[in-house]
Amino acid sequence: MRTPGKIQTIFYFLVLISITAITYGKIINHFSPEFDETTYVSHFIDGDSFEIPGDEVRLADINAPEWNEQGGEYAKTVLNSLLDGKTIYLDTDQRFGRDPYGRLVAVVYVIHDPVSYRNVNKALLSQGVVELSDYSDNEFNPSNWREYVTILNTQDKIKYLVISTGLGFFVCLLFYFGFKKL
Repeated sequence: MRTPGKIQTIFYFLVLISITAITYGKIINHFSPEFDETTYVSHFIDGDSFEIPGDEVRLADINAPEWNEQGGEYAKTVLNSLLDGKTIYLDTDQRFGRDPYGRLVAVVYVIHDPVSYRNVNKALLSQGVVELSDYSDNEFNPSNWREYVTILNTQDKIKYLVISTGLGFFVCLLFYFGFKKL
């Protein structure tokens, strides 16, 4: 037969695990972008789309002038300078995946330095060569974009796990002492 003490212990353990998992997940997702594909550009189309081996990519939530419009060639040149010859990392849209033309919708990253990635979509916005077009039909929220995203090493991940566990333990103590007063 279960005693109230065992049930309480199980409850606190579940709260601790839940708070730790949720907090750790949020911290890691905040610092580390989600990469669904690693590839390279095989052909530049314009300032917001390009080809990769076997597919075409449309940069999420931005709009560049077409190649034959004013500023179009410049936008294509800037995109080329950011991506040409580099390994690119795609965070593809998990809601619909593709635009009406069948292109992958993605936020694109490149390695900036040994400890950070550069968000190419945000970089193009910062340089003023594209306009923001926040399409609400995808998973991305441009207002949350940062141009440079830190790469977490194992030591940082462990540090955030310890912080998350501490927060979970603190919440358990609040529950414990809160229930004790009842």
